[in-house]
Amino acid sequence: TVLLLIFTILLGAVAIQSGVRKSFLVFRDALELPAVTVDGRTLTLQDMAFYIAYEEQQIEEKAFIYNPASTREYWNLYTNYTYIRDKGKQTVMDMAIHDEIFYQMALEEGVELSGEEERHLANTQYDFWSDLGEQQREELGVSEDVLRESMRKIAIAEKYQYLLAAMEDGAFEEYSVTGETYGELLKTHLYEVEKSVWDRVHFGEITLKH
Repeated sequence: TVLLLIFTILLGAVAIQSGVRKSFLVFRDALELPAVTVDGRTLTLQDMAFYIAYEEQQIEEKAFIYNPASTREYWNLYTNYTYIRDKGKQTVMDMAIHDEIFYQMALEEGVELSGEEERHLANTQYDFWSDLGEQQREELGVSEDVLRESMRKIAIAEKYQYLLAAMEDGAFEEYSVTGETYGELLKTHLYEVEKSVWDRVHFGEITLKH
């Protein structure tokens, strides 16, 4: 009877955990919730919107090549000890943390975009917004201005990444999300993911529906 009681408790715990995982947020209604704190600065789900839309598009393009009849199949692939969907979601978070760190470093150094860089950015911003369908924009729940501002911060962060790599006589890639030098730099910064919120973001089903 003791074993039966323990088994019943374990089943209940699993059921509770399963319920938590399936209790996904309606993204457009949760934009003000915190997703991660980086060096004391909080990024909300609204701040994560561009990264989510971008990465969902990137994965969906590969999914279409993999199986045009059912892109869902690719999203649910298990490879290298993780699911494609979960890997993509982690990439979103990693990029957001990386760019926030480099953006703040750029601000401290007074880095700004040149006129030519601003024009290039404007074209990229326009293209990205234009490529989003009406339904995708509605599900994402943020304005064009919000996405444009996110992309501008990313452009400044990327420029500083180039400058830092040049100053340190290193390669740009070394300071990218998966770069070894960035990995060492990351250890000098504090960040904490708001798991109670982030775990409930149904990545792959925000601007897409499978």
